[in-house]
Amino acid sequence: MLIRTFILVSTFSIHVFASVFTVKLYSRSVNQEYNGQGVSIEGSSLVLGDAKEFQYDNESKFLFIVEPGKKVYFSLSDSKLELSSKDKVEVVLVEGHNRLVEFKHSDALYAIKSESESIISLGYSDDGPIDGGIPIQLVYQNVKNVDKTATEQSITETKSTQKIDTTQQEPTSTQMTNYPDKSDKMLSGSTKSRSFFGSVGKTLVIIYCDIVFVYQLSIITFFAVFFFFCLF
Repeated sequence: MLIRTFILVSTFSIHVFASVFTVKLYSRSVNQEYNGQGVSIEGSSLVLGDAKEFQYDNESKFLFIVEPGKKVYFSLSDSKLELSSKDKVEVVLVEGHNRLVEFKHSDALYAIKSESESIISLGYSDDGPIDGGIPIQLVYQNVKNVDKTATEQSITETKSTQKIDTTQQEPTSTQMTNYPDKSDKMLSGSTKSRSFFGSVGKTLVIIYCDIVFVYQLSIITFFAVFFFFCLF
C-alpha cells in the first residue's frame, strides 16, 4: 500500500510541477465574425483559422512550436505577430475566468483581412486603430494529454507496479492454510473471559443471599427471645 501511494503521488507531482504544457490560442472580439477563431500559422505569420497547438514554458514565459531540429518562438516584427527562431517575446498566460494572453502590445491587437479576404493576419498598433482592423484580444485554452508519450509510459509503469504490489499482498490459498485464524483465537479468549466472570458473579450472588438470610434469621431470633422474656 505504501509503495502504491508513493508511485501515485510521484506521478501526480510530475504533472503538477511540469513547466512546459500545451495550449491553443483563440481570438476574443465584440465582432462575432472574429470572435472565437483559433490562432493558426501561415508561413511565419500568425493568422486566424484552425487553432494550432503551442508549447508554453511557464518558467521562461515563452510560447513556441517545435519544428524538426529547432524551436520557433512567438515574436513581434513590423507590427505583426510572427514566429521566429531567433527573436522571442515574453508571454504571460493569465489564470482565471478571462484566461488572457498578455505580452507587449497585447492591448492593441487587431485582426486584419487581406485584400483577397482569404487570410486574416494579426497585427498591433500603439498609434491608434489600424485601417480595416478589428480590435481583438487573445485568450488561451489548455490542451489535455500533454506529453502524451511520457504520460502513457508513466500510466503503464504505475499499473504494472500496482499489479505486482497487489500480488505480493494477497497470499495464496496454501499460504492462508498455514496461518492460524486470529479471529478464532480472539473469539475463544472472549468466550473464556465471559465464562469466568459469569461463574464469579453467580458465586457472589449466592454468598449475598446467604448473608441476607442469616441476617434476617438473627433478627427474628432476637425478637423471639425478647418477647419470651417479656412474657415470663
